[in-house]
Amino acid sequence: MTIKTFTTDLATYTIELDHNRRVDRFENGVAIWEDVTTHRIMKDGKLLTVCYDEADIAMVVDCQERPARYAGLK
Repeated sequence: MTIKTFTTDLATYTIELDHNRRVDRFENGVAIWEDVTTHRIMKDGKLLTVCYDEADIAMVVDCQERPARYAGLK
């Protein structure tokens, strides 16, 4: 597991890369597996949220810090 940090004006977050396998779909009754990397966003040692693309970390953290900014978006 690779660990990075992401700092905002409100907090410092730990970003843990977690590599897993999951079933993507079934073809003719056979499970087709895929490798998935999850960016686990941790605050004070506790899981806050996750995202699947490193480029989205800043936006996902902003959503957690300022949820009113995103209220009503669909």
